[in-house]
Amino acid sequence: MDSATVRVRPLRFAFVVEPKDKAGLQRIFETNSALWGGVFNFVIPLFKQVPARYREKYFKTIPAQAMLKGLVEAFQPDYLVELKPGAASSYGITFPEKRMLKIDDLSARDEQGRCKIGMDLRSICDDLYRTAFRFVQRHPPEVIIPAPREKRFNLLFASTFGFLPESGPLADVSNIFLKALDGKRTAIKAVEFPTLFSQKYYYPLQATHHELDTSRNSWEIDSKLFYMDETSPWDLIEFWNLRALGWHIEPLPVSLAPDLIDYCNEFIKKVYRPYPPPSNAYHHATMLCARSQSVDKLQEFMGKLTWVPNTHASLDHRFPRIWEEWGRSADHAEPQTVEHSEKSVDAHVLGDGLDIRTQPHDFAKEDPFCSLTAACANVLKSFSGGTPIIPWKSDVAAALTRDFGEAKTWISREGIVLLAGEHSFTSFLRVPSPINIFSSMAESLGYKLELSPAGRTCEQIIHALGSIRAMGLVARGPELLKFLDRLAHEDLEVELEGEEGDGAKKKKLHKSFAPLPQIVEILERANANRFSKGSRHLDALIRSHVLKLGMALRCGECQHTSWFSLESLKPRMSCPHCLKKFSFPSGSPPQRNQWAYRVIGPFTTGGFAGGAYCVGAALNFLTEKVARDSNWVPSFTMRNPAGKEFEADFGMLAKPSRFSHTSSPHLIIGECKSFNRFEARDFARAEEAAGLFPGAVLCFCSFNEALDKQEIKGLTKLAKQGRKRMDVGKQMNPVLILTARELFSEFKMTDFYSMYGDKAEYARHVYMRDDMQELCEFTQQLYLGMPSYHEVMEEKRRKKAAGLAAKPPDPPTN
Repeated sequence: MDSATVRVRPLRFAFVVEPKDKAGLQRIFETNSALWGGVFNFVIPLFKQVPARYREKYFKTIPAQAMLKGLVEAFQPDYLVELKPGAASSYGITFPEKRMLKIDDLSARDEQGRCKIGMDLRSICDDLYRTAFRFVQRHPPEVIIPAPREKRFNLLFASTFGFLPESGPLADVSNIFLKALDGKRTAIKAVEFPTLFSQKYYYPLQATHHELDTSRNSWEIDSKLFYMDETSPWDLIEFWNLRALGWHIEPLPVSLAPDLIDYCNEFIKKVYRPYPPPSNAYHHATMLCARSQSVDKLQEFMGKLTWVPNTHASLDHRFPRIWEEWGRSADHAEPQTVEHSEKSVDAHVLGDGLDIRTQPHDFAKEDPFCSLTAACANVLKSFSGGTPIIPWKSDVAAALTRDFGEAKTWISREGIVLLAGEHSFTSFLRVPSPINIFSSMAESLGYKLELSPAGRTCEQIIHALGSIRAMGLVARGPELLKFLDRLAHEDLEVELEGEEGDGAKKKKLHKSFAPLPQIVEILERANANRFSKGSRHLDALIRSHVLKLGMALRCGECQHTSWFSLESLKPRMSCPHCLKKFSFPSGSPPQRNQWAYRVIGPFTTGGFAGGAYCVGAALNFLTEKVARDSNWVPSFTMRNPAGKEFEADFGMLAKPSRFSHTSSPHLIIGECKSFNRFEARDFARAEEAAGLFPGAVLCFCSFNEALDKQEIKGLTKLAKQGRKRMDVGKQMNPVLILTARELFSEFKMTDFYSMYGDKAEYARHVYMRDDMQELCEFTQQLYLGMPSYHEVMEEKRRKKAAGLAAKPPDPPTN
């Protein structure tokens, strides 16, 4: 029996709404006030044309449908919730139909009064009552449902503190919240709303993150005061979503701002604190100006505030580009991770299938209100010690999760998500192994994937070495690789005694084995002429079943020298050349140069192990220097029913680093050459890969130290095509180039100056950040002489700005 680790969290919903529908927006805030984890759900505004507040000044704005698609990808909800059926599709949003809900579904009950989907505050209140509120507390919180006395602030209060109506489908939640926790409804003046942030108050949105922990997926940013129009649905939606992302943000209504100077000063003072050592920076407050407001007006207001320190005042008028993957990273707007608990569960592997027993929330045993079948979500965090890296794509999920008609399993940025109910039950899916993940990707495109013979050889080599990171034992340098390849071809030049007998002139013959002195000499050179390292290297090659020890003995009949394993040494042996018997030279014990080694197993494959050495070295470099978590497959072939084929030397799904501008896994398609040159057919195959996998990194790997003119020409063309922009802020197909200096760099990566010369500092920063796109640009500049993508885009911006400046002004109108 295997085991898996799952992370239990609430279901995540995204609500679509037309911003002009204020009543619908109020209902969304009320519904989220009643759901477990509701404060972490998202609201997606619907629009046919991109609003002016989101348009870029100097560059072409992406289409409205692409922006909406980017928002869905950013939030990655488990379920998409509509106020009106068909609202999402009418605006061009595509989402799995089985995971589309009406807002009424979230307040629907079964015959026992349980939620039909998810959990609401009735479950939370039941747990709070049993564990805390039924006992006498020394300092109990004041449980309230706050509301403003001025109706124009209703939406602001609902989005900030939550609201549960007295009547309607959420009335039962409201009643239990007030009765179980001894709460009350409180109406206050709108200007007094900051007092409710005190720890003495407990309101609905606080209850929604009961027993939940959060962690940021992007760098921590300043605490924000959001200078906003409290009546603007756009501003309210932005405030809600920024808080759901994980930002520490509080509202500053523009109409109340003159009366909230003390509140602002206290906020600025409260959040100002030093970061832990060794950092010497401070966390401070920033005024975030909504796009509906004037920056000049905000600056005037900021002049009335007391800043800590006295000279420090920060203003930000930008809205994070949540809809773009690059923008989310650059603007620190990656959605946070929400977690209730982490549990180890039983997992049974049956052939190609995997049975996992899902787990409910911790207080499910005594919960009479949660859904029996869909109360929360389990995210498959790891399986058998490995973390599956899976692309977020619904058609990939269908092939991997074996969807039999009920949407109980799907793929998100977090990984495989499984529904869990009040009690644990079994979910069946394909084992999330690398070959199954890539097979599912191929199936989503109408292809069937299988490893090629070269791929199976590569697998066997890595298995013999013990891991991909042991590839450095064989890929230590060109001399060692060529030495092993000549052994595999039985074409190694060896100096042996001539056929005339003892004392005869030595001859250089081509054999399938290497005498001990010769192999020691080569390994010493591969290890910077250090005998001790060369000796340990030889021991490692023997332990890894690359080389096998034997003896080189000459037949007394035909005078040919042949290799014999230690197991085959006997008093009488058969010559493999003449097939006659000869005696072991017991009277003259073998000398040092008669001990010899030859390659065994998959290392006997010619052509540099069918290209497996280059593939393994590339995978080793990527997993060691770029991708800390990854899934990969060696050489594979894809075929569709029409007989069309696609081949690649390797495929990899790499989890981006913390410094990366992307959050979805990088798909890397590799083309490898040992010491040959890239040709036109290799570039054509890369173009085919670009068509099949938009957004994939095209990786060209070679053991050669430099590219020739034809290679530079072909790769430059591909790199320029790959730099084109996709809808969601990604390059179409970035080109990555790895040569001998990277593939043989296992023991030299710290010495950037010897590897990259005047580009050493640039290289050091690139490798420190582990960002795939930066590495692609660096290798393009290094090997192709191309300008950086930033320089190209900056030149376009300058030309456009110059054109706008040269354009004559419009004539005045009467």
